[in-house]
Amino acid sequence: NVAGINWDVKMMGIGGYNVFNEANIVECYTYPLVQRQLYRETSGERGAFVVATNASWGIDQGDMNDVPIWEAFYDTLGVYGILNCGATSNSALNIDQVGDIPTGSESDYMISVTATNNNDQRTFSAYGQTTIDLGAPGDNVVTTSGSNGITSTSGTSFASPLTAGAIALLYSTPCPSFGALIAANPQGAADYIREALFAGVDPIPSLQTECVTGGRLNVGNSVQIIMDQCSFNECLAPFEVLAIEAPTGLYNVSWSSFGDATSSTVRYREVGALEWISVSTNETSLVLDDLLLCTEYELQVSNSCENGESEFSDSLILITNGCCELPSAEEIIVSDVSNEEATISWPFILAATAISLEIIDENGTVVVVSDLSEAQYTFTDLEPCMQYEVSISIDCSGEVLPFGSTVNFQTPGCGACTDLNYCSSQGQSDEEWISSVKINDQDEYVTGPDGGYGDFTGILTPWEMVIGSNFIDLTPGFEGNQTYPERWRVWIDFNQDGSFDSDEEVLDESSQEAVNAEFDIPEGVIVGNTRMRIGMKWSGFGQAPPIPCLESFDYGEVEDYCVRIDFAQNVFNIEQNSFSIYPNPTRGIIRFEPLLNTTAKVIDLQGREVMEIDLSNGQADISNLDAGIYNIVTALTNGLKSSRIVVQ
Repeated sequence: NVAGINWDVKMMGIGGYNVFNEANIVECYTYPLVQRQLYRETSGERGAFVVATNASWGIDQGDMNDVPIWEAFYDTLGVYGILNCGATSNSALNIDQVGDIPTGSESDYMISVTATNNNDQRTFSAYGQTTIDLGAPGDNVVTTSGSNGITSTSGTSFASPLTAGAIALLYSTPCPSFGALIAANPQGAADYIREALFAGVDPIPSLQTECVTGGRLNVGNSVQIIMDQCSFNECLAPFEVLAIEAPTGLYNVSWSSFGDATSSTVRYREVGALEWISVSTNETSLVLDDLLLCTEYELQVSNSCENGESEFSDSLILITNGCCELPSAEEIIVSDVSNEEATISWPFILAATAISLEIIDENGTVVVVSDLSEAQYTFTDLEPCMQYEVSISIDCSGEVLPFGSTVNFQTPGCGACTDLNYCSSQGQSDEEWISSVKINDQDEYVTGPDGGYGDFTGILTPWEMVIGSNFIDLTPGFEGNQTYPERWRVWIDFNQDGSFDSDEEVLDESSQEAVNAEFDIPEGVIVGNTRMRIGMKWSGFGQAPPIPCLESFDYGEVEDYCVRIDFAQNVFNIEQNSFSIYPNPTRGIIRFEPLLNTTAKVIDLQGREVMEIDLSNGQADISNLDAGIYNIVTALTNGLKSSRIVVQ
């Protein structure tokens, strides 16, 4: 029992997963993370006090840049106080040059280990002066064999778990100040153990150019380092010092202290200044209201205890607001978007005396709103189904910064495809996926693996389809040179109700190669934008075919697209029988050229006839229609002609 912590050492094995799938890796590491979180949240009543994990597995010569989530998860584990050991390759390779997953990780919380023999020499295992942290015994290790014998074996898979065990041993060092650090600051404790582990290695000449520390693990040295620095009655410095800005330019400084602190002192100064400004408080937070604008400060905190004063904490570097700087694209937020309105917000800019917003629609129309003083503005009178681009300019007492980073958004009103909430369906595309899609004579779109689901509804221009015959080309993609049998199914939401019904399935094909098929869109469907869903699923060993909704399967992929269904364009000759409608968009009166002695029907995106107009007058008044998109359909000598118009 050290500093109130009851130690119960356990080994938790995690296996049976495919390491080539990042999701599997995150799932594996999530288990010890959750156990440590539960332990902290319940004061040890639940969970486990996990301090180290070991990975005697990985991907030889892999690039950590290819697994960014895996890489980042080590930092997440470190925040909660978990160090992670990794066994590097059992081949004499330079990991600095060829890479390795995970021992090529740059995270401080992945400790990469190579193997050494009884002469402290690395022989069969990998090395790397900037990637492999230290050596540990792993060559001809004597261990048990069966139930009553011993044997010897070799591998970095022995050196790495030995190091993980050493980390657990270091955590048991009987030091009260370290125990307090563990309880109050898990990440700080993990950082401290890592430093003691590295500082305690025995320097080995041959390892000086083969690993970061240049040495072999010596847990006795590391324990002694902790004990030499241990405090049994010393007043300990604060930790987790934070400074949070308030909109008015004030800063709330907070920190954490150990239980015996009676008061604290905050000191701060401009970076580079000689004199400190000091403020004492009995609280664990303090509001600073005298900081200069756009200035870099250094800030430290110390504690007072009944038995003396602590050292000051590490410096926190703070750059105050008030610089004349435009917000980044990530800081410009678009919210509450409707057919006609959208709210734009951004961080409070203390230095700005005036703010201007610029909004540009997809037709190039520019609107500028000037002399704003708030950090939010709502645009009105927007058009439905329109792409917009927003940017900000600021005036800092005469210093004007022109419009900078842009943010794009689209108003709803484009039809069912993007305006309705469709059910989810998800595959897993590690080994097979939808590689490309082509509709009719339009350009092929190459997608590649999308993690099991690709949503292209807001990215691509809708595919053009017609009532009647259409063609679709679907190409599968596979990992390596292997191919697999696939079942393809395609659905189109003909009635635009946000679901895929059984009679909306337009294709069901099985193939190990590309699928080239013809399908029909029946008469009577609603014209306009709607959603198409493509499911591709491995069909081996009698697997059930993909279904449109609420499915998650292991091999294959699902993709969603917008399609625009219109009347067949091949039933008329546009050049011989064409007419134009203008202005478009319109607010009421539309004109036609040339004059035609016929009528036209106005049809909304739900396929309903809402009006009939006479083309022989050369113009018509449609101002009584709601704002939106309509099709104007007329019969010419060679068939139907459909033109799309936007009513504002």
